[in-house]
Amino acid sequence: MTAATLSVLVPLGAACLLAGLAPFTHRRAGWAPVLVMVAATVLAAIALGRAAPRLDFVFGGWAPRVGVAFAIDGIGGGLALFVAVLGVAALAVAAQSIGAESLAFDARMLVFIGAMTGFCLTGDLFNLFVFFELMSVAAYVLVGYEVRRRSALEGALTFAVTN
Repeated sequence: MTAATLSVLVPLGAACLLAGLAPFTHRRAGWAPVLVMVAATVLAAIALGRAAPRLDFVFGGWAPRVGVAFAIDGIGGGLALFVAVLGVAALAVAAQSIGAESLAFDARMLVFIGAMTGFCLTGDLFNLFVFFELMSVAAYVLVGYEVRRRSALEGALTFAVTN
């Protein structure tokens, strides 16, 4: 696998792991999601460095019309790196300030950031739509994370309806 694919799969895989562990523990993962995003940031930087004019990669060896195609160029790779750096900052702030005591919050943040990275690197319109929808659903859930507060629930509903 290339660095570009791993920059998307590492946060999504870690999110799956944290979501699977969430029912069994009632505390946050601490700095583990931040370290996952630091690794994803390094991978995005490597992918950007290797993308001379444009680097095309197809998952599974299938033709682009069947497989998941990534096309890494300067703009997409730069945006993916920017998203990863902002993800590190957001998770570092969240580790200090979010009062939620569940791994589910960290998992949702990693899904959101992984989907944004995939959105920046995708090479076809179908997967662009898939990553956008995954990113949108994760954003709706993050906005309404504090379900007990009416304002968070109203904000998530308004956000979903307008989008």
